[in-house]
Amino acid sequence: MCILRFYVPINLFVSLCGNDPATVKTGGDTIIIDPDAKTEDGDSSQIPNPLTSYESLAELAKAVGFDIKTPTVPAGYQADAYIDISGELAEVFYVKGDDTLVYRVSRGEGDNSGDYNTYSSKKTVDVNGVSVELRGNDKVNVATWSNGGFAYSVSSEQGISETEVAAVVSSAL
Repeated sequence: MCILRFYVPINLFVSLCGNDPATVKTGGDTIIIDPDAKTEDGDSSQIPNPLTSYESLAELAKAVGFDIKTPTVPAGYQADAYIDISGELAEVFYVKGDDTLVYRVSRGEGDNSGDYNTYSSKKTVDVNGVSVELRGNDKVNVATWSNGGFAYSVSSEQGISETEVAAVVSSAL
């Protein structure tokens, strides 16, 4: 018969359960691990969730502090979620069957898509005087552009056509 013993520092469970010291209590020969415990002041060392959901585009715009035009999305896509990330980036999800179209707007310039995939095609097109970068495989999976002090992007896992991208971009200008 083989007996194995493992020694684990008890404070390791504090880290594993969110860094609140109230998580682990010891007394005599008893150890209590309660991942839902909170310090008396309710403070927790966990990182706050940067995502906040809203019921409408108007509520989202108010939260981020800038107007968001409703984009012209391809036929069949329906708005499903309105989210702000850290109060700085507005994100609207449009759903059609198995595909989700993500439209993002933030202050500044550059790529705010959050999509770092490598695609077989990358090119730049002009839509109403605005330079739009298109990336994708057979269709456009990600389009990014900047205009008027704002960065924009639209992305789709299944991809949309260049004509559909142009409609989204035009409606955002």
